[in-house]
Amino acid sequence: MTGVYAVSDNDRLAPLALFLACSLSFAVLLSTLSTSVHTGDSGELLVSAWSLGIPHNPGYPVYSLLGRLAEFLGLGNAAFRVNLLSALCTVLASAFLFITVYHLLRHLVAATMAALLLSISATVWWQATDAEVYTLYLLSLSVLGYTLTRFLTGNDVRWLYCASFIFGLSLGNHVSLVMMVPAIVCLLWGNKNIRDAKIAFVALALIILGLSCYIYLPIRASTSPSINWSHPDTLAGVIYHVGAAEHRGKAMFTEGYQAPLDRFASIAQLLTTQYGPASAIFIAIALWGLWSIRRKRRLVAAAALAVGFNVIYIQFANVVPLQATGFGYPSYLALVLLFVAGLVRFMQKLPHLAVTMSFLVVLSGIFTNYHANDRSEDLLEYQYARNLLSPLPHHAALFAKGDNQIFGLLYLQSVEGVRPDVSLYDAYGEIAVPLKSFAGFRTAGGLPRIEEVCRSFRTCFFGFAPDDELGARAKELTPVGVLQVLGDSSWLSDAVCWALYSLDGVDDERIFKRILSQEIAASYHFHLAKHYLECGDKGRWREELLESSRAGRQVDFIRAQVGDQYAEAGMIDDAIREFAAARRLDPSDADYSNQLGVLFRRSGQNEKAIEAFSAALAAKPRESVYAYNLGNALSAVGRIDQAILNYKLALKSASNPAEVLNNLGQAYRRKGDSEQAIEAFRKAIRAKPDYLAPRLNLGVTFAAMGQYERAIAEYKAALAIDPNSKELHNNLGTAYKRSGEISRAIEQFRKAAKIDPNFLAARVNLGSTFAQMRRYELAIPQYEAALRIDPNYASAYFDLGAIYLQKREIGPCKKMWRKFLKLEPSGPRARRVREVLSTLPP
Repeated sequence: MTGVYAVSDNDRLAPLALFLACSLSFAVLLSTLSTSVHTGDSGELLVSAWSLGIPHNPGYPVYSLLGRLAEFLGLGNAAFRVNLLSALCTVLASAFLFITVYHLLRHLVAATMAALLLSISATVWWQATDAEVYTLYLLSLSVLGYTLTRFLTGNDVRWLYCASFIFGLSLGNHVSLVMMVPAIVCLLWGNKNIRDAKIAFVALALIILGLSCYIYLPIRASTSPSINWSHPDTLAGVIYHVGAAEHRGKAMFTEGYQAPLDRFASIAQLLTTQYGPASAIFIAIALWGLWSIRRKRRLVAAAALAVGFNVIYIQFANVVPLQATGFGYPSYLALVLLFVAGLVRFMQKLPHLAVTMSFLVVLSGIFTNYHANDRSEDLLEYQYARNLLSPLPHHAALFAKGDNQIFGLLYLQSVEGVRPDVSLYDAYGEIAVPLKSFAGFRTAGGLPRIEEVCRSFRTCFFGFAPDDELGARAKELTPVGVLQVLGDSSWLSDAVCWALYSLDGVDDERIFKRILSQEIAASYHFHLAKHYLECGDKGRWREELLESSRAGRQVDFIRAQVGDQYAEAGMIDDAIREFAAARRLDPSDADYSNQLGVLFRRSGQNEKAIEAFSAALAAKPRESVYAYNLGNALSAVGRIDQAILNYKLALKSASNPAEVLNNLGQAYRRKGDSEQAIEAFRKAIRAKPDYLAPRLNLGVTFAAMGQYERAIAEYKAALAIDPNSKELHNNLGTAYKRSGEISRAIEQFRKAAKIDPNFLAARVNLGSTFAQMRRYELAIPQYEAALRIDPNYASAYFDLGAIYLQKREIGPCKKMWRKFLKLEPSGPRARRVREVLSTLPP
């Protein structure tokens, strides 16, 4: 190929192209760089760098050491310097990718495009503007790729040794690099140097030497730095921490079948939308590149292994949101390299169009991703942490939970020295703060240690709802802004606390808010809504809930919290909207489907409730509550056989089987299987002897079978548990009446009416019993009382009309029956009334 886009015959322009590509990348990243602590792992990693501490697994010793070196740059504040390290790592990664591509192809345009596209891709750019380990991971991949390329193209064993050391050292930053081993083996397979035992031994030794960086963990853990996750000061502790044992249980394998499918869709979407509208062009050229190298089987196999094992890792080994991580970096690199291969082939055919298209992808990436990745004015996490600390009295205790609380507070205390008098406790017990460590709220024996801590302080503050941890004392909590206080709160009211808060960016639409920032903004509005509710201002409460929902539009648990507020206020349609949104955001969370089903049941939408409960049960087939709720919904629409199956499923794992057995018995009774119903009710009574409902239902079942003596015995046994149950007295009266013991029946009906004078059933039963005895003077007042309770109760008008007819009081009889016909214009009783009325004198 000839012309301006020809492959270079000399290297004079390569350094200039490299400089320009890296300068442009660095300028873009620097203009969007965060100047302070940010959401996510930012505060944790900043504190780790500042104090040479131990962040979350696997410990990131290399990053912590480099972060500490960055603190000596002398530029800006401590956070800015470590954030700058991320940008530098990204630019260096782009530089090594440029050198690698140029070394292979001697093609300046291809190398320049590779460097630019890597640094401006959406996820890489996001990680490059904040303190984050993934930028160093990206640099490791680029350097490793370059050294392996030099070894494979020149067969110089020194490059293999360099790659070996880099690989071991890189594992000291992110252990997921081990997933690249199959691709590396594929590339090296068949190389004669690999079969040399001496060379292989040296390479292995250099890998181990690189891995020796993990000696950092026990050395630093023993000094109790400001952040000391898992405290890995022993060999067992190091293995536990590096192996990420505490997170392995959160893998996708444990999330049911739907979660991996949803995650795979997220992976595909993320990999194919890195450059905005022009992402389609990028993918098309990358696919052309894959086609162009199809005959280079080893290269294709290595790329497939790299992407395949990377996808397996991010698909199954984690549940961390992909947008918040750099897990997909190997796949991004592979796609960029395929794009380069396609671009070279494209330029051989249509050079001007190829360059135009590639620059269009770059420009699309810059303009699309700039706003979403601009953290230069985002101080939300910093202000949020300061707001948590600033109103607290001296020497208070603060229990925090979650990354957005813990890490920002740690940064302020450890790095900037803000409010060191406040004792900070981690609710998860994973981070040990010197002299303030708190290894979980419960000891091995299950006794709450929180009491011990709270006794040491006049006031204790909680950034979460510690209902389970505090037990009965949770009722003593008082809201103070976004916190809750246990102890003396007379010094600061909730209203004053809100007045002291300053959170400038919470409603600033110029600041793009990703998931964790949305959590802060939405949580702020949510707590403010609860404040207005306490003040009795329902209008502002509603406004702030709407703001919380808007601010947290992509945060599932925020939408669910807002839904709970609406549900408690009886605003079922609004609650359904919020829980439906929560379920769309996280379809794998079965609780959202279950709560949605409960709300549909409350609104009478049983078919929709059945769909929601079925979805919850499909996600967690062993969850008894979901099966129980589904059984109730099925029973409500008359699908009794299916309801029975779900009640039986619920019984397999129910912690409280009495309720399930009671409803199972009712389902059997509705089906007409009295024997099975009786057995279920008796099992419910054995499971919970003081449970009233199955005794009541057992009595009803016996009464329906005509076994009134047994029914009476069950009702009496139930009344021994609750002598003030109006339903039991009424049912006992009915059983006495049907067995011919009228005086006892009247006694029970009167007791029911005395307990609740507005109990309709007792009034009607008294009226019908007195009418049966022809004591009309006693029956009429009972029916009149029933109509005062329910003026639209048709049967009362019917019975009163019949009584007046018996008394030959034609006027009142006609009056009662005409009212009856208005309420019940059709049916056998209506026909009978019309027939009788037609015979009565006018």
